[in-house]
Amino acid sequence: MQKPRAAAPAPPGRAAAPGRAAQGHRPRPVPSCPEERRPWAAPRWTRVALRSSSPSGPPHNAAPRSAPARYPRAQRRLRPLRTGGAGAGRGAGRGGRSRFSAAAAAAPLLAGAGAAMSERGAAGPGPATIQVSRIMRPDDANIAGNVHGGTVLKMIEEAGAIISTRHCNSGQGEPCVAALARVERTDFLSPMCIGEVANVSAEITYTSKHSVEVQVNVMSENILTGAKKVTNKATLWYVPLSLKNVNKVVEVPPIQYVHKEQEDEGRKRYEEQKLDRLETKQRNGDVILPVINPEPHTVGYSQSSLIHLVGPSDCTLLGFVHGGVTMKLMDEVAGIVAARHCKTNIVTASVDAINFHEKIKKGSVITISGRMTFTSNKSMEIEVFVDADPFVDEPQERYRAVSAFFTYVSLSKEGKPLPVPQLLTESEEEKRRFEEGKGRYLQTKAKRQAQMQQAAQH
Repeated sequence: MQKPRAAAPAPPGRAAAPGRAAQGHRPRPVPSCPEERRPWAAPRWTRVALRSSSPSGPPHNAAPRSAPARYPRAQRRLRPLRTGGAGAGRGAGRGGRSRFSAAAAAAPLLAGAGAAMSERGAAGPGPATIQVSRIMRPDDANIAGNVHGGTVLKMIEEAGAIISTRHCNSGQGEPCVAALARVERTDFLSPMCIGEVANVSAEITYTSKHSVEVQVNVMSENILTGAKKVTNKATLWYVPLSLKNVNKVVEVPPIQYVHKEQEDEGRKRYEEQKLDRLETKQRNGDVILPVINPEPHTVGYSQSSLIHLVGPSDCTLLGFVHGGVTMKLMDEVAGIVAARHCKTNIVTASVDAINFHEKIKKGSVITISGRMTFTSNKSMEIEVFVDADPFVDEPQERYRAVSAFFTYVSLSKEGKPLPVPQLLTESEEEKRRFEEGKGRYLQTKAKRQAQMQQAAQH
């Protein structure tokens, strides 16, 4: 019978754990300093905080690793995160249950959410870039497997809100939250399908005294083949609102431009969108009335409305609706109008400028209404606007909060464009809106052709 191995003598000033030496175990040194005892048990934020744009140095919100433990008891329970195959980590062979760090506990939650974010760019006053990624699930798409345009618009707005709010709080001013004021024309260049990963990158390109311009690009990735393609490009404008007074617009920290021309071009875009917002607000008196027994392919036949009660999950820290939530609801209504008109599979082709005229408060009842305004051979233009009734805290009259034009196309089962039935206009008002929509369609078509010619020359 083999003799048990003798226990090794304890180091000077250290006592072996009771009962362990008799079993032949080598005692582990127990330093008195908590940081030496658990070098990996530094505060959790030193390991998961986003790195700053500086190529070296700790994150801006990271505590030094040598800082005293804030929660020593909780840190003593942490273990280093170990990776590997079967049996990795202590206790892996005991029923498959191993001790793990907080990162391993959070990993399933992050994987289930399917979202990740990274940041790069210049710290302080310079422009920054972030990227948000999420896998597309079945509840993000229609019955044909194409991701809803509203889902993509919501992701675009979330990325823009993150980077603009972060920038507006980078200065010495009071805390604020960036609210979406306008979305420029957005083209859906190619459809996105279930199972693909949407990579949304946002970058600040211009700042005025009280607004921020954010450029957003969306790229879809097939994680099976590695194929990538650009699906969307959008420009968003945000306004920072104070956390102490939601009616107060705070000043925006300026950014640094590489070239003077970038600032001049941004100022020109700012003035153009400001004028367009004023013109759009002046024509917001239209309402959609129900039509009894409408004929097929008329405006009244396909017009639709959706009523939604604004809850806490729809709102920001200030208690107002997220711009992405509103755009998603608007896209749903526009999709219903397009599907009623052509009775086929439809997808969002583009969204004209979306103007957010007034904030929508938590507890309000919003009515999203949509109607067909123009049809070409292969596309449909749908006008959508949102009216709010804030009757919970401060009862007031109904007001127009958001308005926009959506463009849809009809697709076959193979994904090829189908002809769209011609819209039948009956009243003089419908004919006027048809001609206005036709003008927007021809203007967009000419602009697209000019861009293609410039790209071919280069």
